[in-house]
Amino acid sequence: MSDPLLDSLAAAVSGAPEDAELRALYAERLAGAGRRDDAIGQALVVLSQRPGHAAARELLDRLSGAEEGAADH
Repeated sequence: MSDPLLDSLAAAVSGAPEDAELRALYAERLAGAGRRDDAIGQALVVLSQRPGHAAARELLDRLSGAEEGAADH
């Protein structure tokens, strides 16, 4: 099933790929929708554009921690 908000954000990111804030928002929404791998990919792009981007770093740390927690069980 398609999510209209994610579809809109994907289109916006495609139209403005250099907009790190928009891409970070997209990554956060992807994570919230359970699309972890896609969210990590978008967060990594943000960090390649702006290495000090706190929200993207926090998201990546959170998602990486979730993977480690799942591996422990």
